[in-house]
Amino acid sequence: MKTRLLHLYSAICILYAVAILAYVITRTLFGDSFALIGLIANIMPVPILPALILLPLALILRRWRALIALIPVIAIGAWLYADYFLPPTPTIRADEALRRQIRLLTFNTFAKQTDIDDTFDVIAASDADVILLQELNVHLTERIADELYVEYPYQFLRPRGISVTGMGIISRFPLEAGRYWREGHDRWGMQYAWIDADGTRIALFNMHAMSPFAEATRVYDLTRRAADIDILMGWLDANAGHPAITAGDFNLTDQTEHYARITERLIDAHRAAGWGFAPTFPNFNRSTYDVAPPMRWIPPLIRIDYIFHTPDIRPLEVTTLSTTGASDHYPVLAILEIPLPPLLGQG
Repeated sequence: MKTRLLHLYSAICILYAVAILAYVITRTLFGDSFALIGLIANIMPVPILPALILLPLALILRRWRALIALIPVIAIGAWLYADYFLPPTPTIRADEALRRQIRLLTFNTFAKQTDIDDTFDVIAASDADVILLQELNVHLTERIADELYVEYPYQFLRPRGISVTGMGIISRFPLEAGRYWREGHDRWGMQYAWIDADGTRIALFNMHAMSPFAEATRVYDLTRRAADIDILMGWLDANAGHPAITAGDFNLTDQTEHYARITERLIDAHRAAGWGFAPTFPNFNRSTYDVAPPMRWIPPLIRIDYIFHTPDIRPLEVTTLSTTGASDHYPVLAILEIPLPPLLGQG
């Protein structure tokens, strides 16, 4: 019996390793064009994590074939994610006097929550200068407008009842509201604005990209998220030559083609100045999801909430906060260094 279990363990390890290698080869050749490959890319690094348990177990059990099969999986994981665990490379600029720091928070607040106290406390305690909110419901909006209007006098809040389409931006800096809209009745919200940070005009795009899982059928489909990324690219074109930040719930991981498309033009603040996997989803335990206990035990696994910015902005520190209020997403806080107008910086 013991021998059979050991053989079964070895077979599972080998099949698992073959599946990971097949995924990497197929994605390298064809990208996310196949639904299964795109699905795996959208839950990375979860498929790699079992190797961290299986490999030392193979060593303990002396299952050498399993061990040899798992080594390439570990190598793939290191190739994809080693830079997440290296200290950020310090950068020195000659124009240090011409820059200032701002704190920016992005937070998907989970529209369907009914008890907003904890979520409001996360926002109020963040001490961020600029806050971008997704899934903003009417109850949280009223609380923000009533209690944070002194701390954040500039507010561009667009709730939609308790719908996931609500969005909002609040700021300590003067804020010029741009536009909030939805591309269709089955689409989530988008929002852009500009802030004036000590004379520097910064473009902001608050993003809640469509999930690749259609709400009605749950069929995997990248079409609507691709359209959202197209809109973001057009907004970047319209604001070319100016500092720009886009943040929010992008519903993608860093192994997707859409992430690669974004980072061709923008910097992922966490990848530049953060550390570790820093997953932002899910948090079923603290959210008001009506889920069974086994689901509530699932830890946060994937990073789908981001802060991206143009190269003229420098990220100094990026943190995924450890508390979510009643949301199923973890908020992300970044300290960013922005350029100031030369005369102001020299003064």
